Amino acid sequence: MANPFFEVNPIDLGRKSSLGWVEESCDFSEGSKSDSGFLSLSLSGWKLKWFFGIIFLALFVILTKSFWLQIVSGEQYLSLAENNRIKNEYNKAHRGVIYDKNGKVLVQNLFGFSLFVAPSELPKDPVWREQALRRIAEITTVGYEEIEARLKEASAYYYQPIAIRVGLPYDQAILLKIEEIPGVRLGMDSWRLYPITESLSHLLGYIGKINPEEYDKLNQTYLLDDNIGKAGLEKQYEKYLRGVNGVKRIEVDALGREKKIISQTAFVPGDSLMLSLDADLQEKIYAIIKDKIPKGKASVIVSNPQDGSILAMVDYPSYDDNLFTGGIDNESYQKLLNDENKPLFTRSIFGEYPSGSTIKPVMASAALEEGVITKATTVLSTGGLHIGGWSFPDWKAGGHGVTNVTKAIAQSVNTFFYYIGGGYGDFQGLGLDRIVKYFRIFGLGEKTGIDLPGERNGFVPTEAWKKETSNEPWYIGDT
Repeated sequence: MANPFFEVNPIDLGRKSSLGWVEESCDFSEGSKSDSGFLSLSLSGWKLKWFFGIIFLALFVILTKSFWLQIVSGEQYLSLAENNRIKNEYNKAHRGVIYDKNGKVLVQNLFGFSLFVAPSELPKDPVWREQALRRIAEITTVGYEEIEARLKEASAYYYQPIAIRVGLPYDQAILLKIEEIPGVRLGMDSWRLYPITESLSHLLGYIGKINPEEYDKLNQTYLLDDNIGKAGLEKQYEKYLRGVNGVKRIEVDALGREKKIISQTAFVPGDSLMLSLDADLQEKIYAIIKDKIPKGKASVIVSNPQDGSILAMVDYPSYDDNLFTGGIDNESYQKLLNDENKPLFTRSIFGEYPSGSTIKPVMASAALEEGVITKATTVLSTGGLHIGGWSFPDWKAGGHGVTNVTKAIAQSVNTFFYYIGGGYGDFQGLGLDRIVKYFRIFGLGEKTGIDLPGERNGFVPTEAWKKETSNEPWYIGDT
């Protein structure tokens, strides 16, 4: 009798014989029974290829990522890990002092508090971060927007402290210390005091905090809160004046607490600089110019004729370089920029002017060397020369009378040099080509190589230059 609770379907199990179960021939869409009698899965060739392709791709991605993290970016991540474990504290080197020829101090170092913000230590929550920066702005009187701008400008240097305020007064420094705002660091810093203002500003220049562009160029030896020479001798002799910072390497725990000092080196102060300049002479010349032409512009250079050393180099008008030491405010800077007399312009180095009577000794040397004149050659100065409708005057009305080369140099007699340069009547002068030749022998038209940044070349005009630039011939009057 059939069991109503159990029924064997031939298509699933086959049929039973006296010897056991007998397999039926069955067709399954995704699998079949194996020869041993067990059910197995049958995969087509393209599915196997996809399966192994995915496995290979996954392994490739894992290996590539591992190579990138461990080989290509290994040093970067090692540095980040070390930054979490080791903290460097820097002891800033004292900048070298600058003296005049008599040992007079022209620049001094001042020391005090400066405020720095470490972006990596600021609160990560945007609201708390803004509150911290606004509290900093309130205490230091540095605008919140300005602080944000400085942090954004230096965003690539996440672990470096960014200078926000130099020369922080004690009452502000103590407030910040008491409140212990996250990310704020108070450090002893140094800056410059220039006791002789105005007369030496163009010459000495000034220092300021290094900017990101300068840091990218010099980042092997500088920190983002370092001072650097920005103009004048401070810039020219930067590598000698700056010295070498000391560093203390400290091992810290996960919370940034100091565990032990790993190593420590003392700072090396910068070299001092002694100039050929006479500061008293410099101040005297500046005072005379200011008295005689208070609203004018002038450049005065006094050199020692024995060795060419500079005794005074005065540019008028000038500015107070102390304004730039701690970072000049925008209002003061705009005032300097918009001054029609351009007090920031270093006329002695950047300016190009007609040579005037300074070329007369060069002309006399050329004429003597070429045999155009001798020491005994004389010219009669009656007040100037006339060529056609043009007049070329002497500076002295009525002229200087009979003049030889010694008198011509001593009294700066124009007529004598008109004769020996361009010639006059039957007198054959040097002519343009020989004048240009000797100007170049004496180095006119070239940089002097003075140890100040930004020197401009001089200029010696020629006949070809005039033809090219103005399409005009060279006239005797030009000579």
